[in-house]
Amino acid sequence: MKMKSRSLVSNDPILQKLQKCYNLNTLKQAHAHVAATGLSFQKDYLRHLLNISSKFSSTYAITIFNRIPSPTLFLYNNFIFHSLVTRTKFI
Repeated sequence: MKMKSRSLVSNDPILQKLQKCYNLNTLKQAHAHVAATGLSFQKDYLRHLLNISSKFSSTYAITIFNRIPSPTLFLYNNFIFHSLVTRTKFI
């Protein structure tokens, strides 16, 4: 599964842009690009967006997560996992 994810990132310029984020401002720019292209509710983009946002700002990650109309179990698990990895309190 990780190989598929890596190949997806290496072939997708938007996911590459997300991976290159180095602070909250660059993340917000990449997020705007994802939203402008209509990809903001696709699972792979949401997963990457949540993973990276949890590194920079728990508040921003929560905001993104709360705006997902019907989060899947996969996204819930991913969100919880990254909150534990980054030791972020999402309360």
